[in-house]
Amino acid sequence: MNTPYELNHWWNRHAGLAPYVGLNQGGRDYCVFASIAGAVNHLMGQDVLTMDMLADAHAYKKGITDFSVADTAIEPCSGVLIVQRPNSRNFPSQLSPSLIRNWLRRQGIVILSLEAHNPDGSFAGWHMLSVVAESPSLVQVWDSTGYGGLLTDEEIMATLERPPSGCGTLVPHRNQDAIAILRSDRHGGALRP
Repeated sequence: MNTPYELNHWWNRHAGLAPYVGLNQGGRDYCVFASIAGAVNHLMGQDVLTMDMLADAHAYKKGITDFSVADTAIEPCSGVLIVQRPNSRNFPSQLSPSLIRNWLRRQGIVILSLEAHNPDGSFAGWHMLSVVAESPSLVQVWDSTGYGGLLTDEEIMATLERPPSGCGTLVPHRNQDAIAILRSDRHGGALRP
């Protein structure tokens, strides 16, 4: 049984809002690849990508690891999936809980880029957190280190404690970096059960 302190950790809050089979980065610096490949596979209802396929196809060949890999990830799903980014020329909206919920309602997965900070507060790198489902008061998230849980709207935009696989905190990116991978409005279909 969880103590009240343990229930304060987002990864200990479970309500089973939606079945989500996210990928686990397996101790490698593959959070971008695991998050994006997991979202694509979920939305397509089948295994389309592995994080290794995505890494080989895009990021390491170009020498970068960022959200531009999402464009490569949806190539096998042309016409079925689209990528949207807040604060971009084609989508000028600011990232907010209401925008995240709007994307979820459109059968999307939202991937937030967060700063990972060490326990002393120093910058350790970047980490991704996928927002996969919603209820009226909570959103369901998946961390590619293998932890899922629930957050409030306020927590989505706040500093979070890292799950047991890491230490320190996850801090929102000052540029509010995120992407949404969505089913195209032109293409219906069921999500993976």
